[in-house]
Amino acid sequence: DHPELDLLAWFDRSDVLLADVSAVVTDFLQTDKPYLLTNPRGLDRTTFDERFPSHRAAYVVDPDLEQLSELLDAAFGDDPLATQRAEMKRAVLGEHPDGPLASFRAALEASVARGRADATRISNTFAYDQPPRRAT
Repeated sequence: DHPELDLLAWFDRSDVLLADVSAVVTDFLQTDKPYLLTNPRGLDRTTFDERFPSHRAAYVVDPDLEQLSELLDAAFGDDPLATQRAEMKRAVLGEHPDGPLASFRAALEASVARGRADATRISNTFAYDQPPRRAT
């Protein structure tokens, strides 16, 4: 319907994400919405969490799909993983009280300031007085 929308726009339009284990899920964390991850190998939950620690706040869909309806009900209902997902978001994406762009700008400005300070320090370290040149 809307091929002009990018991935983040689709995230905004969605209510929940169903995905495989990938970086898309990390990007989706910023929405605060629930997500379901496929578990095609049928790993038990402990093993799944050990292998994919950044996805511990996911509803995990086993290959037989037997629990899919229950998982969707949980995700669309009381969402018992919401608190875990908020913790995962902070751990993976960090805290941004003024928004991610403000955090990026502050980090960029701090980096530029450090670069300028380093340049000044290096310049001062290698600066020396040269005797004035005589006219010939």
